[in-house]
Amino acid sequence: MTSRYENKKIVKNQSDLYASLFKEREVYFIRQYRTGKLNFPTPRQNATIDAAPHIWKIGDKYWKLAEKHYGDPRAWWILAWYNRKPTEAHVRAGQIVLIPSPLSALLSIFMGTAA
Repeated sequence: MTSRYENKKIVKNQSDLYASLFKEREVYFIRQYRTGKLNFPTPRQNATIDAAPHIWKIGDKYWKLAEKHYGDPRAWWILAWYNRKPTEAHVRAGQIVLIPSPLSALLSIFMGTAA
């Protein structure tokens, strides 16, 4: 399973906005991942993806759906990313969530390596 943090730059944050926090914690900077640009499927790429509809029910979780459809609960973020709903709190009972596949095509789109 490819991590969504793969190929993300780590930067030093020495912003004055955090000065009091740095002082309180006795540190001079923090390291954090730089926010990257998300690559969503283009219409052409979307044509290569099968997306099965799933009607969201109370108790549904992205990780449970990822386990069921991909065999890996760590792939939960693929469902959140593809549906543009970052957490389960963004999905209401009765809404349709798409379960895209194949996973390899989705990962290459996400990583920006797909044609």
